[in-house]
Amino acid sequence: MALHRTDRGKIPWPKGILAGEKQLCRKIYSALEPFRDDKQVIIACSGGIDSTVLAHAFACAHKLKGFSGRKHLLYVNHGLRPANEIKLDVDHVSKLAVDLNYDGFFCRSVCVEDGNTQAMARKARYDAINKEAVFLDAKVLLAHHADDLVETKLWQFLTGRRPTGVSQTMSWNGEQRYYRPFLPFSREDLTEYARIWQIIWVEDSSNATDKYVRNVIRHELIPFIKTNINPGILKTLCTGSRHP
Repeated sequence: MALHRTDRGKIPWPKGILAGEKQLCRKIYSALEPFRDDKQVIIACSGGIDSTVLAHAFACAHKLKGFSGRKHLLYVNHGLRPANEIKLDVDHVSKLAVDLNYDGFFCRSVCVEDGNTQAMARKARYDAINKEAVFLDAKVLLAHHADDLVETKLWQFLTGRRPTGVSQTMSWNGEQRYYRPFLPFSREDLTEYARIWQIIWVEDSSNATDKYVRNVIRHELIPFIKTNINPGILKTLCTGSRHP
């Protein structure tokens, strides 16, 4: 997965890539072009498929679009999973940083306070990311995609909130540094990108459990809606959302 082949001296491509596959890649790279002139960019990378694809795509876009700034990968350890799983994550993301020629790799451990585990973990995670972003004066790219937007809207609706989804930009502690360039793309798009490039990633075991409401929505509710009610649920709920 290291960047070694080039297309007319500009971008690496896997051998035998088809025209349609290359088109998808170019669309993804174009979504990252707004960050071409930023001096510092941090990719928040958990090691899962979404953020691994983002790390890979940003490295390719960096080469294709002639990005001038420095790029970094940041992994946050919440301490909520077995040590052997966390080590796999850290090893994977640190290897990504080397293979994809990133300028830096940061691993930060946080303490998750008691209460709603997911909410407290999110707060601890973004507090840690924000600290590094402020220190480097960097923008932060997050790998949320269209499926995440739909899951969020359904979760908001089912829990009595206004279903606004997620926006393409986000602020944290007053810092407007966070961007979600993958919102125009589906989980299927990112999976296809990973297949094209034969990208490997690590799976978070907590994603497989239905202990969390979001996972039930992802594993059971959305597939049920697609099969029995509206196959185009993704397009339906993304229309009019706060992203292109």
